[in-house]
Amino acid sequence: MSKSSSLQRAGRLWIGLTMLVLLVLVAVILGAAQRERQMSSGAAASGAEQLLQAAPGTKTKVVVEVEKQNNGMFTSRLLDRQSETVYTRTTTPVTILADGNTRYVMGKLADLHPAAVVHVTGTVDADRHVKADQIVILTGYVQVH
Repeated sequence: MSKSSSLQRAGRLWIGLTMLVLLVLVAVILGAAQRERQMSSGAAASGAEQLLQAAPGTKTKVVVEVEKQNNGMFTSRLLDRQSETVYTRTTTPVTILADGNTRYVMGKLADLHPAAVVHVTGTVDADRHVKADQIVILTGYVQVH
């Protein structure tokens, strides 16, 4: 009986430890999922106020409509997101600087013509321009009102 009792206690101990490990694992997974959600929500484009207050060196993401371009410098207007596929124009001008290190997604440099809609990831410089690390061409995928 003593041996049986010890086996039962050992079995319960293993069940308890297994449950504890599973709970810790679930907590870690849920925590990682929460961090991922927070990071992806941080990927949202900056609004006019955020962009205007951004210090030089700040990483930013903006969605803009190109007005004109000249040798890698793009004059554009900031767009305000209404939904996944609908944006409205703002009065906030944004100058985008692209160079040979800028990556283009869903298009190429030639697609950056007047009225092109692009999502720019980059860094605010001392002149309040956005130095583009990546430009995603959204023209044809979103509507601008």
